[in-house]
Amino acid sequence: MSSAANPYEDAEVVIWKLSEQWMRDWNAGDLDKVVDLYAKDALYLPAHDDPIHGRARIREFLRGSLEKGASDFTLQIDFIQRAGDLAYDVGRYAVSLHQDDGSRKRDRGRYLVVWQRQAAGDWRMLVFAAWSSEEPRKQ
Repeated sequence: MSSAANPYEDAEVVIWKLSEQWMRDWNAGDLDKVVDLYAKDALYLPAHDDPIHGRARIREFLRGSLEKGASDFTLQIDFIQRAGDLAYDVGRYAVSLHQDDGSRKRDRGRYLVVWQRQAAGDWRMLVFAAWSSEEPRKQ
């Protein structure tokens, strides 16, 4: 699915569909499609790490997460708000994470994404405030 805006769909519907696309692409391991949903100048704010600027650096960070086995992602949007060419969605996530002992652990928490309508009319992730986990930080 292209992220180009359909003039008959409002931003909420488009963002909902793009979030579903992100989940499908991530769970399929298609990093190129995942990264295409970010704006070229996007800012990614990962939990427990420094901010990451730009699509190329975000790609490298996400590649590491995929290679470490982060899988079975689910996103549940709680609400979407729009103000002009910006919109944001807030929701809950769950992901299966590979552990050092070979087991898998389910992480759950909240997220925030700021979307921006691009010049061509399509929506892209501008700021991704990643994963406010409900799990305690490993010491």
